[in-house]
Parts: sequence; C-alpha cells; structure tokens
Amino acid sequence: MGFRGRREVSTATLPDRVRMDGKTSAAPDEASLKARVAKGTAYDKYKAQLHEFFDGKRELPQNLKDMLATRPGAEDFGFEKVDEEPPPAPAAKGKSKKKKAAAAGPSSRRRIAGGGSKKAELEKALKAAVSPVQTEKAVNELRDAGFALPADFDVLSRVLSHPDDDVLREALQGLLGLVDGPATKSKNLLKGRIQNVELTTGSSEVRDLCAQLKGALG
Repeated sequence: MGFRGRREVSTATLPDRVRMDGKTSAAPDEASLKARVAKGTAYDKYKAQLHEFFDGKRELPQNLKDMLATRPGAEDFGFEKVDEEPPPAPAAKGKSKKKKAAAAGPSSRRRIAGGGSKKAELEKALKAAVSPVQTEKAVNELRDAGFALPADFDVLSRVLSHPDDDVLREALQGLLGLVDGPATKSKNLLKGRIQNVELTTGSSEVRDLCAQLKGALG
C-alpha cells in the first residue's frame, strides 16, 4: 500500500462552500487545512502498520505477544501457551499461634529438650501395639532408626512373636536380665511364648537362650 504525498494547498484557490440552505460559507483557513491533511496522513500510516502486522511483515510487540499467548486457542496461531498464575490464597484470619506451630512441625523447644524424642515416640508405639502384626511393625521401625529394644519386661515378652532371629536374640537377652525367678509376673504366659520360639526358630543360639530363660524362670 502506498502512502499519499503531503499536499500543499492554498486557501486562496478554494471557492466558498455552499451549505444545504443555499448560503455560502468561507473556505477554511490554511492552518485548519494543514491539520486535516496531517491527520489524514497519520491515519494512512496507522492503517499501513496494521496491514504489515496482519501480513506478517512486522513483528508484534512483546507485550502484545504475551497477552495473546494467554488466550484460548493461542497454540493454533503459533503462540506458546502461557498459563496465568492463580493469585496466592489469602491467609486465614484468626489462626491461633498454637495451630500455626502445629502446621510448622515439631517445635525447636521439643527438639532441644528431647534429643531422644524420636526414640521415645517409637518406644511408645511399641508399647501400644496389641497384636503380633502391630508389634512386628513397631519393632522394625525402632530398629531401622538405630535404637535397641527397651528394657521393659512386658514389651520384650510380646516381641517374642517377631519372626526374625536377630530380634528374638535381643529380646531373650533382655528378658534374662529382667526375670525375677519364680516371682516373675506373667511367668506362664512367657513360658508359652518361649516354647513357640523354640518350635519356629532355625537358630541354635536362640534355642540356647530360650533354655536359659526357662531355667531362670524356675
């Protein structure tokens, strides 16, 4: 598309304009005429630039590209799809300090004051176990964390249901240091568990410990 050349027109050569009512009006002065010509030229340039954008002869400004890339179907026109990030969720009002601390995890005071808090939690879970499956799971978690079985008679007695010989060996050794001869509480229950270990274990060392523990029980 070509551009119109700038025209120099003198108002002296323009006739008076005739209005619809038959009257005449004076021709526009030179300043008004130049303003009109300049306005028409700028509009022609604007249309020419638009055609260049549509024909692909001129690259779109980056801000316009970014805006178009967020519109549906942008990929069909060669734009890289850009997902608009959702605004951050507003913080909940009235949230207590206690709840905030709970969401942030264990407090620094707890970590400092209780260096063995992890062990205490695992031992608590072991003591709360009521079935062989729960006991086995709690024992495995305690040992995987690098801790030994607790010196607790009832806990060690229940640990004898564990299928691993290394665990049984540790439990039997711990029980040997805790039994109080014939006065041992729940002695008959413990003897029954020792007998089950003797029948299922494949370790001669575990069977020897079972014999020692039964002898200590009297």
